[in-house]
Amino acid sequence: MSLSHEVDTIRHITSDAVTKPLPIYTHVTIHNGIVYTSAIQGFIPGTFDFPSLDPKVQTAQVLANLRAVLEQAGSSMNHILKMTIFMTQTKYFARINEAINEEFPEFPPARSSITVADLPHDAEVVIEVIAALKNG
Repeated sequence: MSLSHEVDTIRHITSDAVTKPLPIYTHVTIHNGIVYTSAIQGFIPGTFDFPSLDPKVQTAQVLANLRAVLEQAGSSMNHILKMTIFMTQTKYFARINEAINEEFPEFPPARSSITVADLPHDAEVVIEVIAALKNG
């Protein structure tokens, strides 16, 4: 069961399909038909474990987690407008792109890739997106 809270026309969702965020924050905020996600990590759902240290495998898990969160919010991977990728090393760019390109073989969303010094829980990659609602 997900947690949902609505204030005026802003809706907040914490998904039960992925690992509960720590500290407490929501996976998704929805406003005016637009879905904004928090940075989603590649945890195996229900754990704080990654399926692999390989950035491509972590990215594939991030994308699976994003799919679950977006679907629960009433959106989908096909409705992503903008994707921001945070990675710990620029040398991971090619491996991360392999997973992204497999998910979006045609018409990928606009995206930015940013190298950062560190990510929580020693993740190699996290992704946040902005998406449209399916019926928004």
